[in-house]
Amino acid sequence: MDTTTLGDRIKNYENSCDTNIIGRLPIIIRADGKNFSRWTKAAKFVKPFDKDLLEAMAHAMRTTAEKIDGCKFAFTQSDEITFVLRNDQSLESTPWFGNRVQKICSVVASMISVHFNRWYGTALAPAYFDTRVFAVPNITEAINSIVWRQNDAVKNSVSAACYYEVAKVTGKKTARKLMHKLNRKQQQELLFKQTGINWNDYPIKFKRGVGCSRVERIVTINGEDCQRSAWEVEYELPTFAKEQQYLKDILRVEEE
Repeated sequence: MDTTTLGDRIKNYENSCDTNIIGRLPIIIRADGKNFSRWTKAAKFVKPFDKDLLEAMAHAMRTTAEKIDGCKFAFTQSDEITFVLRNDQSLESTPWFGNRVQKICSVVASMISVHFNRWYGTALAPAYFDTRVFAVPNITEAINSIVWRQNDAVKNSVSAACYYEVAKVTGKKTARKLMHKLNRKQQQELLFKQTGINWNDYPIKFKRGVGCSRVERIVTINGEDCQRSAWEVEYELPTFAKEQQYLKDILRVEEE
């Protein structure tokens, strides 16, 4: 006779899809805006770079990162945010939500969506984010995942600047034709030739993305100096591919 209760049976179905990531490995969480090209078009943002959109993403990144246990660094570019988590530095480290994939993805997507939309209030239609989470075999690959996303940020920045600025002069159709099969350097040359704009003159935050980490500060409380830490946004990031020590220091690689 089957003594399994209805609740037990449904729970078994549920648990069969409740995947956990193996422990003691660096964790990467990456969130992306859902249908963001359509959303930004409706919002009529400034092209190629919108300061308010960048600030909204930076706000969502910071306010989410500070609520993720084990998060050491976050990086945003375009409509995506990447978080690096460490629960691999001691035997006592406990993974956030036990490294449960569904739990992590649903909670992070929810937090980012809430914080991002609160930034704009009711001025725009709600924006939504999807999330994926995975482990990498070591901290070197965690760093490489951020290098990869920053490389993509630079590529997207050059392409966007070239297309939207040249299109103001030639029209969108001609701009697309002129850019066809051009590499990054050639796009920068086209941008300067057609508009006189040097891509290198754009603010770093629009070229390399924006980062966020916990920073230690000395503050004075009741006349006494105290050490406190808080998540702070960094708008002038180095080029990670050339200066990986920046990430190593934040991720505390030297402790291993």
